[in-house]
Amino acid sequence: MDDSRQRGRLFPFLIGAAVGSVFGVVLGVLIGAPLGQVIESVTDEALDRLFGRRDEELRFELLLQ
Repeated sequence: MDDSRQRGRLFPFLIGAAVGSVFGVVLGVLIGAPLGQVIESVTDEALDRLFGRRDEELRFELLLQ
């Protein structure tokens, strides 16, 4: 009887873990790529402003003229 009681508790946990895993994968696929692109563009812009890459490019173009 104790064995059936443990199985009764284990089965809902396994179902919940499986459903949660599938939901997490689907959500990660749908949100991951666009969120990664947004984070990349924001950090790229911040690094450009922080280290002045645009200023260096402009100075180099002026030197070429």
